[in-house]
Amino acid sequence: MKRKQVKVQKKRRASADKKLDVLIPLDKNVPVGEGANDFITSLSVIVHQHALQVVASWKDVPEEAKTRILANALKISARNKENRAKQVINHCCGRKTFQAVSYENRDPLTGIEPNYQQLWQIAHIKKNGCWIDKGSEEVDDKVSTLVLEKLQDVDEDIDQTTIVNEAFVSIVGQKLGYCRGRGKGPKPVNKYGACIQEQLATQQREANEARRRTSELLTTLEGVQAQLMEEREKREEMEARFNERQKKMQETMGNQVQEAIRIALSQFHRVDDNINKSNTGERCSVVNVADQGTIFAF
Repeated sequence: MKRKQVKVQKKRRASADKKLDVLIPLDKNVPVGEGANDFITSLSVIVHQHALQVVASWKDVPEEAKTRILANALKISARNKENRAKQVINHCCGRKTFQAVSYENRDPLTGIEPNYQQLWQIAHIKKNGCWIDKGSEEVDDKVSTLVLEKLQDVDEDIDQTTIVNEAFVSIVGQKLGYCRGRGKGPKPVNKYGACIQEQLATQQREANEARRRTSELLTTLEGVQAQLMEEREKREEMEARFNERQKKMQETMGNQVQEAIRIALSQFHRVDDNINKSNTGERCSVVNVADQGTIFAF
C-alpha cells in the first residue's frame, strides 16, 4: 500500500494542478482510463488514514471480537462460495470493470466504444483465441442468431449497433443499475433515459467529428507547411545558382573588357611609335637638305 501511495503522490506532484487526472464519463458511473487505478488507490489510502483504529495490532484485539470477526468472515465466505457455484460464466478482465475495458478498446479515430457483443467477446475470449468457458460461447452464439433474425426485417441502411445491443440485452437480461456483461455503469433504458442517452450519443458523435476534422486540418496544415518549406528551399537554391552565375558572368565580362582595353592600348602604342618614327625620318631629311643650303618650312 505504501509503495502504491508513493507512486500516486509522485504523479500528483508531477501534474500541473497537483491533482490526479480521473475520467468518469457522463454515461458511466465508474472511473475509466489511465487514472482509474490511481483513483482507487487514493481512496484506499484515505480510508486507511481516517478509519477508526482502536488497537494497534491484531494481537491486542479481544478474543470476543476475534470470534465475532471470524464468524462474520466465515459467513461471507460461505455466501460468496454459494454465489460462485451459481456462476457458470467467467471473464478474463481481471480487476478491471467492463466499463473500463470498453473505454480502453474504443476506436482510436472515432472514439466509439465497442458494442455489447464485441465487449462480451473481448471480456470472455482468452489471448489464445479460445473462449474462457462454454457458457460465454453459448451467449455469443445466441446473440449472433438473434441479430441475424432481426437484420432480415430491417433496411440495410439502419445502424446495426442498436440492433446488436438490443439483442444482447434481450439474451442476457438486465436490472436496475446493472446489465450483465456491461457492469454497474449503464442504467436500463427507459423513456427519459433513452432521451438522455441519445443526447449524450449526439454530443459524443459531434465531439468525435470535431476531433476528426481537427486532425484532418492539422494534417493538411503540416502538408502545406512542408510544401512551403520545400518551395522555399528550392527558391533559395535557385537564387544561389543565379547569384553564382551572375558573379561568374561579371568576372568573365570584366576580364573581356580588360583584355579589350589592353589590346586597344597596345594598338594605340604601336601606331604612336610608327608616327614617331616617321616624324624622326622627316626631320632628319630636312636637316640634311638644310645642310646643303636649302630651307624648308613646316
